[in-house]
Amino acid sequence: GNIEDGDGCSSICVFEDGWSCTGGACIPEAPRVTSAKVVFNKKTTDRLSAVSLGDNRAFITYMDADNKNRGMAITASMKNGELVFGSGTVFNPSPTTDPSGMVVTTIDDSTAVIAYHDDESNTCRALVASVQDEEILIGEAVEFAPSPCLGELSIAALSPTTIVVTYNGGEYPFAGYLSIGEIDLQQKSIRFTEAQEYLASPASFVSMVPLGPNRFVLNYPDEERPMQGNAHLVTWDGSAITFGTKQQFTASGALAIESVGLNESQWVTAFLDASSLPPQAVVILGQIKDNSTIEFSEKHSFAQRAATYSLTAIPPYRFSVAYQDFDDNNKGKVVLGNVSLDGEMTLGTGSTFHHGQVAGSTGQGQITSALLNEETEIMVFS
Repeated sequence: GNIEDGDGCSSICVFEDGWSCTGGACIPEAPRVTSAKVVFNKKTTDRLSAVSLGDNRAFITYMDADNKNRGMAITASMKNGELVFGSGTVFNPSPTTDPSGMVVTTIDDSTAVIAYHDDESNTCRALVASVQDEEILIGEAVEFAPSPCLGELSIAALSPTTIVVTYNGGEYPFAGYLSIGEIDLQQKSIRFTEAQEYLASPASFVSMVPLGPNRFVLNYPDEERPMQGNAHLVTWDGSAITFGTKQQFTASGALAIESVGLNESQWVTAFLDASSLPPQAVVILGQIKDNSTIEFSEKHSFAQRAATYSLTAIPPYRFSVAYQDFDDNNKGKVVLGNVSLDGEMTLGTGSTFHHGQVAGSTGQGQITSALLNEETEIMVFS
């Protein structure tokens, strides 16, 4: 039996107030907001993306609209219960204005990889960024998609030395491509494989989930089939990409797709379900069964309307959704979710972390979040 309070089941083995328990797992019904807002950039800030560095730190990228739309990176740390930011570092001196043209992932607790669209050359590039204390050291940018690269980027780390990126490009009418990047940590360089087409038409709102060192799930809407939402299992054996099972998670109307992995067989996907009126912001659980079959849970709505939101995984069975609540004066809110051992998803009650208005339009990175530790995450918004 349980012997401690404060985890949903009390020391006398009864449910505690403020917790929701299903299938042997408990989550707080509403997360607590524990710090005041901290401004890290006083000017117009856009294209936000945040990832965890572990040990109470996060890595954030953004477009600084008052600094010639340059791509910027900054660190955030939790110290003595307060958020502390480093100094902003330019990683792309050229404009980076594509709505989905700036993404980031981490490969260890001191190294991030940034992929971005360079407006001046109309190419897509990636670079390694190393963090030493609060200083960010920028490696040499490597082109992974020649002109015309149409952006709509996504990125995921498969291992400490392997990443995968997706983009739209090629010859008109263009298509969706992916490429594997092998990282040399000593040289802070990236070598990309030849890109492979995964969709014959351009793909918007693409999101990838790594499921271990040699496979990942590619989530995207098929624009030739009324925005049908698809999940495609892909493997990488170190020399070749293999496309496996593809399964739809919604028949139509999938917008602003975002996904995070919980463990090596389960992930959560959030999307704006435009097949309903008004469109609802929903989450759905994806699972790998028998090592190759993809199955999905029922949809769960977390907001009637939310133009922008961000998923954060709290492995192995929890997650959070930070979102702009359109029906409550665009306030910033966050809700916790849990997946039980038998694969049942539950959502808690939302908490408000920003009582003012969160800026944003569908899928355009005005809110992002990252885990600082097992119990704390940072919400970054404009």
